[in-house]
Amino acid sequence: MPKKKRKDSATPARARASSWVDMSGFDKEPSATVSQVVVLDEQLTGAEEHFLRQAGITITSDSDHPALQADRNWLRVSAARLEAELRRWPGTRAMASGLDVPPGRLRRLAACGKVASARLSNGRLVYPVWQLREDRSLLPALREVLAAFPSDAHPLDIDHIMRSPDESLGGLTPREWLEQGRDPGDVLTLIDDHGWL
Repeated sequence: MPKKKRKDSATPARARASSWVDMSGFDKEPSATVSQVVVLDEQLTGAEEHFLRQAGITITSDSDHPALQADRNWLRVSAARLEAELRRWPGTRAMASGLDVPPGRLRRLAACGKVASARLSNGRLVYPVWQLREDRSLLPALREVLAAFPSDAHPLDIDHIMRSPDESLGGLTPREWLEQGRDPGDVLTLIDDHGWL
C-alpha cells in the first residue's frame, strides 16, 4: 500500500516561532539569514525555543538586549528628574500651615480630589502652589477644575497647564483666570481641548 503524502503544515510551535522572526528585507537579499531573535521574557514555549535553536538562531532575553537596557536607563533617569521636580513642592505640613488647616484635613481634601497633590516614591504627599490664591486660600472652582483632568494625568502636566498663559483666556494662565473670579467653564474647556496631551 502506498504511503500517504503528508501535508506540509507547520506545527503550532513552528508557526508561532516563525512569527517572531523579522522577514523584512528577505525579498531584496535572498542570501540573508536570521541569526538572532530578541524575545520578551517567558514569551516562547519550550517547543518554540527548541525550533529556533534547531534553526541556529540565538535567542536573547529582552533583559540582555542593549537597546532595551538603554530604554530602561532612560526611564529611570526620567523618573528621577520628575521626582526631583515634585520634591520642590511643599509637603503636607508646609501646605497645611499656609492654608491654616490641620495636616489630616489637608490629606483628606487631597484624597477626595478637592486639592491637587502628588505622591513621591517615599510615600510623602506634596502639593503644587498654583492652586493657592495670593491670600493663601484655595482657588475658586478648584474641585471642578481638578475633576476635568484625566485621572492618570501626571501632576507636572497639570502644573504646566495651570501656569501657562493661553490665548483663549486673554493671555492669562488658568490659575490667574480663576483667581480673578472669572468663569471656570473657560478653564474646563481649555483642559478638554488638550485632548489629552
